[in-house]
Amino acid sequence: MELYKDKNAAIDARVEDLLSKMTLEEKIGQTVQMPLGRMDFEKVKQLARDGQIGAFIYAFTALAGEEGDSSLAIEKANTVQKIAVEDSRLGIPII
Repeated sequence: MELYKDKNAAIDARVEDLLSKMTLEEKIGQTVQMPLGRMDFEKVKQLARDGQIGAFIYAFTALAGEEGDSSLAIEKANTVQKIAVEDSRLGIPII
């Protein structure tokens, strides 16, 4: 098991281990806040696979007051989160 994934290891050690494994692009990607609405969903999924999304913004979704079904925004967020955790190189969840 990777040290950064070991819940019993010291937090400082886990952080240092993860940061040492991340590329500059992945570190920058963690600063990206991605809106889920009005974006090409296939592009968003690929960005998650590449570790290029740090957080979701629910702008332009029913969760932010737009018309439509709020469960669709939740479904999209869950899909992208699953990709980030299971299919990206480091498995970093999206905030």
